Amino acid sequence: MENITTSAFDHIEIIPWDPIIEILSEYYKCTDPNKMNLTVGAYRDENLKPVVFNSVKEAEKKLIVQKFSRAYLPPTGDEEFNRLTQKIIFPEGHKIYKNNQIVTVQSISGTGGIRLAAEFIFHFFDSKKIYVPSLTWPNHQQIFNISRLTIETYRYYDGKEKTLDIKGFLQDLENAEDGATVVLQVCGHNPTGVDPSEEEWKKIAEVMLRKNLFPFFDNAYQGFVSGDLQKDAYPILLFYEMGFEMFISQSFSKSMGLYGERAGPLHVIVNDPDSIPNIKNHLCELAKGLYLCPVAHGSRIIKTILSDETLKHDWLNEIKYKISARMKNIRQKLYETLIKVGAPGNWEFILNQTGMFSYIGLTKTQCEALIKNYKIFLVKSGRISITGLNDDNIERFAEAIKEIKTNYE
Repeated sequence: MENITTSAFDHIEIIPWDPIIEILSEYYKCTDPNKMNLTVGAYRDENLKPVVFNSVKEAEKKLIVQKFSRAYLPPTGDEEFNRLTQKIIFPEGHKIYKNNQIVTVQSISGTGGIRLAAEFIFHFFDSKKIYVPSLTWPNHQQIFNISRLTIETYRYYDGKEKTLDIKGFLQDLENAEDGATVVLQVCGHNPTGVDPSEEEWKKIAEVMLRKNLFPFFDNAYQGFVSGDLQKDAYPILLFYEMGFEMFISQSFSKSMGLYGERAGPLHVIVNDPDSIPNIKNHLCELAKGLYLCPVAHGSRIIKTILSDETLKHDWLNEIKYKISARMKNIRQKLYETLIKVGAPGNWEFILNQTGMFSYIGLTKTQCEALIKNYKIFLVKSGRISITGLNDDNIERFAEAIKEIKTNYE
């Protein structure tokens, strides 16, 4: 019998390794005790450890006592979880509930919600075009490519001024295909840390309304920017008041520190309540084909916290007084330390950015020098995760910035 000499995999194109994973691999191999990790897109506490919310600990204790079931959830998830998560965006008593304009299905955190909605767009929207910011979370491109959508970009970040390119943003929306979908990050923009102001959001909404563009909100960091859930949800509430239908993919990975639990809903806002059963049925069928059913344990934790007034209060306080406050404090200290050590340049943009990330204004060459010479690991675009900084390392980081800004173009 002859041996098989060909392979079904020989023709597969070689693709480069994910640059962030590659940098993290270098970080873990590095033996320097003073190495710094500013790449990871997950919140770290003052000791640079993953945070475990006290409210989450208490919720899990309650779940153990309750002896919860290990059974599958239905494809659309836990209905109480779906209902409670709506109220994180639209508070109790909001007219959206009286008008019956929201339908929610549980998905596999924010990524799963985006993937599910993308599949829905491909199957049921007339326009298959989807517009993303010219700088955005890299996985947006991956998800929409797999979903067979046509990806276009709109201008977002002004690298020279280190602020929002609102003029380019609005021009690109004006030139967008009527009826296309536009991805908008609600707050704490990843990777730039630059968010539109309330006035800028109004201008964005006005253009999108005139062009009949469909908003798709990626809501990954609600509460992390201001410490106030409703304040951070401003663009969603604005678009609703202006009469938009929309998708909202909501994640609790950051806001409850539940990264590995993969729990989050996809909300669909509609103008016609009669369309809700059909939308939900189709989302159910798509979910069955993608992953069958969502993960149960994370949603149990979230549901337990949101249905218990004491735990919910504790959670909101943790977001406001620990998480959001720490990030604001780091930004202030980083700004002051860069000024103190005499790092060349104007650093006020650091104070104007929000959330977990900062585009620190470095070239690729300067980033590579930070990694090679100082063992400070960051994405080579110059994006840093600011929660990788603390009182112990922030001055060393500022000194390194001073040196590479002076010696490398």
